[in-house]
Amino acid sequence: MARIDSSKISNEPLARPGGVGAPTLLLAGPTLELVDQWTAELLVLRRRSPSSDAVETLSICVRELMEAIKAAGDARLHLTIADIHATSRIPTSTLRWLCKHKPELVGVRKHEGVWYIDRAKFERYMATSDREAPLEPRADRSAANVVEAA
Repeated sequence: MARIDSSKISNEPLARPGGVGAPTLLLAGPTLELVDQWTAELLVLRRRSPSSDAVETLSICVRELMEAIKAAGDARLHLTIADIHATSRIPTSTLRWLCKHKPELVGVRKHEGVWYIDRAKFERYMATSDREAPLEPRADRSAANVVEAA
């Protein structure tokens, strides 16, 4: 287990907030690894000095971090058409068409003239929709073509 020299730790925050209400995204993998590490440290600390204030403090930190991770899983991320275009390279005209014609499928809302698309619903739509014509003819179509040719 790695030890951290606290004399080398800066008091500067790791990331500065982007402003009031700005979303902060956490990557679940490293965050869950941190919870596992803290939980292991907590078990050792409980064995060595069960009545220590550090035990209580660390257990509160682990509990609050787990609650924050669970709450983040319930958060909805709405992206603009420009954001989705930048990450997926789907033409903006196609995205606008989806917003106008299939708003319930992609989780669209409009605020002050800007379309916002629910990322989770949009990804689900993209994964399940039949956006392209099949490359291979289906069996029932090819059988019909053979009958017509005869």
